[in-house]
Amino acid sequence: MCLKRLNLLSLFFVAWTLSGLAVEGGAIAESITKECESGDYTIVEYLHKPIETMELQKSKKAVFVKLGDDLAIMHPTLNVPIVMLRDTNGDGEHDRIEYDVWNEKGKLIASSADHNYDGQLDWRMTINYQAETELIDVYVWVDSAWRTVRAILDDSKRVLVREVDLDGEWKVIKLNVFPFQVGE
Repeated sequence: MCLKRLNLLSLFFVAWTLSGLAVEGGAIAESITKECESGDYTIVEYLHKPIETMELQKSKKAVFVKLGDDLAIMHPTLNVPIVMLRDTNGDGEHDRIEYDVWNEKGKLIASSADHNYDGQLDWRMTINYQAETELIDVYVWVDSAWRTVRAILDDSKRVLVREVDLDGEWKVIKLNVFPFQVGE
């Protein structure tokens, strides 16, 4: 049902509570849609996606995107997420917040995440495009301090091994779990 008068707060509530929106390659995929318009705002639901998907648009540009239980606040001109609320364990509650910074050319220049909603960032990354090759610096919050992470190719296993600098000693770290696991 499309209501004739939806104020901004109502639209935010709808965007927050409805399920899903698909972002593919930084843009919303074309698909079979259902739309509801109110003033400058449009709620678009994409009906063919395996996960219920929707977005809130203002003047045909995404403002909010929802994919399953994940929510994104979109950059006003680049159509890429700048803030993401994630449900990483599928329990229906957000347990991670991510922040991304983009340059005017649409390149990601920084990203950070709070993996457990405690207000302390746990992971951050910066990308320097000014260097001859793109330099990516990654840091994790371990033992109450920011620690440098490096990636090394282990030729014997043909895998990329991530290590964290703990006061001058490099130790293997697993970044795909939280809390991050240091050691083998």
